[in-house]
Amino acid sequence: MDSAILISSTVKDGQHIFKISVPRLPQATSWYSDCQLLLVGIDSSGEVAAASIIPVTVSSRTWSAVGTFVALVVVMILVFQATKENGLKAALRGPNGRVSLAYVQVAWFSLVVFAVSTYLFLRTGTLGDLSEDVLLLMGISIGGAAGAKVGDRFTQRLEWKNWIFLKTRLEWLEDEQAPAWGQLLRDNTGQFDIFRAQAFMFSLLVGMGLFIAGANGLSSFELPEAILGVLGLSQITYIGGKAVAVPKFSEFDGLLKAYRELVKDEKDPKEPGSKEAEKALKELRSSFEAVYGYAPPE
Repeated sequence: MDSAILISSTVKDGQHIFKISVPRLPQATSWYSDCQLLLVGIDSSGEVAAASIIPVTVSSRTWSAVGTFVALVVVMILVFQATKENGLKAALRGPNGRVSLAYVQVAWFSLVVFAVSTYLFLRTGTLGDLSEDVLLLMGISIGGAAGAKVGDRFTQRLEWKNWIFLKTRLEWLEDEQAPAWGQLLRDNTGQFDIFRAQAFMFSLLVGMGLFIAGANGLSSFELPEAILGVLGLSQITYIGGKAVAVPKFSEFDGLLKAYRELVKDEKDPKEPGSKEAEKALKELRSSFEAVYGYAPPE
């Protein structure tokens, strides 16, 4: 008779919880197999003090992994079907039209938690609980996405009349910035953003750790405080970085309004007649490039 191996022993709510691994059953052809577990208690002298036979149901690690993989495939098929018209990158765009790091973080952590929870459900037959660290991790990513969305809405918006003037009369705005994966690590001006890179790297690290260690149970999963702190600070810095863009957009909005008033009687604002307007247009072009990351058309 093969022996089971004790993996862990914990006490929760006054109950002793033992996690054991049993040898592969030759008759196991499905997720669950019925067998008998012989428990033997040995005293300090090495003598058998008690013994009991308990009928138990044993799950298959292999079949559980296969079931989890199938569930992930089904989810990914539905996602690709839902995004096939515009593409996955378009589905992860933020309000500014770029691929959003915060949205990718939410999708990444949600996918990892779903995969681990599905595996544990198939292994145990019950839906497991989530630890405070897992909930905090999900909260950080969702909070980051919400904060980034609010930041984009309130820090990167022009006055409506200015936007119309920029779009229809100056014709500087491109129809739409094409989403690209590289935008995850670049700011709105197209420059590499070290804060985005930091948030991305630690999100990837924590997600992989959750996927590997979470297979033993999400209810007991704990993140080191230092890692959790770095991830939280990365999110704060990432969202705070959006607030730094306020002066650029507000200054550009003011310059655009002033130029709109200056050339309100001009037939073509792209070719002003006065030197004052030409100087203002030159300054406006430089400010536009600093805000949008590309030079306006000539």
